[in-house]
Amino acid sequence: MAAATLALAIAASVRAADPPAVQLTWARGLDADTCPAQDRIRSQVTERLGRNPFAADAPRSIDAVVDHVDGVWRARIHVRDEQGHSLGARELTSESDDCSSIQAAAVLAIALAIDPNARIQPLHSGAASASASAPPVESAPPARIVEPSPASSRPAAQPAPQPAPKPIERDTTAASVTLRGGGALGLLPGATIAAGLSGSIPIARGWLVAGHALWAAESKPADQRFAFGLTAFGLGACYEPESSRWLQTGACAGAWLGSIHAVVYEIRPTDPGGRVFSALSLSPFARGRLYGPLHAQVGVEMFVPTERRAFTVTGWQDPVWRQPSAALFGYGGVGMHFR
Repeated sequence: MAAATLALAIAASVRAADPPAVQLTWARGLDADTCPAQDRIRSQVTERLGRNPFAADAPRSIDAVVDHVDGVWRARIHVRDEQGHSLGARELTSESDDCSSIQAAAVLAIALAIDPNARIQPLHSGAASASASAPPVESAPPARIVEPSPASSRPAAQPAPQPAPKPIERDTTAASVTLRGGGALGLLPGATIAAGLSGSIPIARGWLVAGHALWAAESKPADQRFAFGLTAFGLGACYEPESSRWLQTGACAGAWLGSIHAVVYEIRPTDPGGRVFSALSLSPFARGRLYGPLHAQVGVEMFVPTERRAFTVTGWQDPVWRQPSAALFGYGGVGMHFR
């Protein structure tokens, strides 16, 4: 009985000594679609450690990005604290024909980043067969994860430590689609409500090509016998510099083409139909992560018409309404991003 009690106490103490849980983000970058998805990586890390080390609300996080460029597989792994600051980084490379080698190395590196003192378990045959041709992880290029430690814990006679490696840049660029709504000023007479849809696709690190659609509700000028509405589409490019895992900022520039339609309530129109709307735009924005792939976004779209249209009535000296030289669309929205 005493021996059994002692064994249970030892097991409980070992379990209590497990390092705290972490969040894991695994992203497949350029030409890395053949690599496994995040759920598979989580499963293999769990199998390696013999326990599930992941929790959605864990303060510490591990971000990993794998890509395949110029015949070289590369995995970049960051360990971050609750504020998103880097605690350490490692880069793994492989020139194998498929993703299995870099996958196996990344799984082991993530497991050791979570618990450096863990007794790493072998993968089951089903998982091992997927990476049977992978070289031993020890053959990966030398790299290390830097863990902060108090200066007082180092012996006085120990040589000065080498400087920590420069953090590896993490590609946060992701495709996204966002539904936007807000108010417009200058697109039509006075202020009006407007709504739109925006989507973007990454083409290089930090750069995306973007498409937009915009609708503005009909608005009346001073002369209440008229009203004007707008429908337009835009195409352009966006730049998103590296940001934290919770907040992304950026800016887009684009060209727009659409139609301003006029509604006449009392006077018979002589030339009914829409008038061409064309403009250039610049839009700074900020996007915050909500949950999983969901995000919230706020921004301001600033328009400069390439040609200012005037809507006139025959015999009247002044136009009913003329486009101003600039316009604004302030918006908020929700959407999804994809990696």
